[in-house]
Amino acid sequence: MKRTRETIFYQHPDERPNISGCTFFDGEDLTEEQRKKKQQAQQREWLMQQMEEKKQKQALDQRKDK
Repeated sequence: MKRTRETIFYQHPDERPNISGCTFFDGEDLTEEQRKKKQQAQQREWLMQQMEEKKQKQALDQRKDK
């Protein structure tokens, strides 16, 4: 008997986890965006601290010169 109709239930591509079946790879940085934002905030904090220390040192040097 010849098949005339075959029922195949394909999922929509957006519903599949990944076309190739691989969801992540070794060494892949899944939290890159969060990590970069955290590092930028940390650098900003360090920079502000250094600027404050420099202002304090300059003020102290000015007092010593008087």
